[in-house]
Amino acid sequence: MTPPFAVRGFDHLALPVVDMARALAFYRDVLGCAVTAEYPEDALVRLAVGDADLFLVDVTAPGGAWARPPAGPGRNLDHLCIALEACGEAALRRHLAAHGLDIIEERVGNNRHGPTLSLYVHDPEGTQVELLLPLA
Repeated sequence: MTPPFAVRGFDHLALPVVDMARALAFYRDVLGCAVTAEYPEDALVRLAVGDADLFLVDVTAPGGAWARPPAGPGRNLDHLCIALEACGEAALRRHLAAHGLDIIEERVGNNRHGPTLSLYVHDPEGTQVELLLPLA
């Protein structure tokens, strides 16, 4: 049976963090995601990632306990992928290096948007972040 709706895309992704300052420095300052709101009662900062939102939740604060991952299997994430606008590959690599980020993996491929280069880095919490650069 076909669903009675169409998927538009991701609305948001919530990431538990233990060092909000380092997480903000990475997503805001290194990747350029603008802070669009702060919710201190939930220990949450909302950043814009294109048409979607990224919620950083400080799980060390009482208000962020709701996002604290369990000790066992369950709530988890392999990686998140942030699609970039076209830019010079060399400039992107220099930018990452200037911020002390090691590229842990890279792949050239084709996705639904055409030829791409994926550069994988870790955010300050250890979450693997794929930066997807269009090649065409």
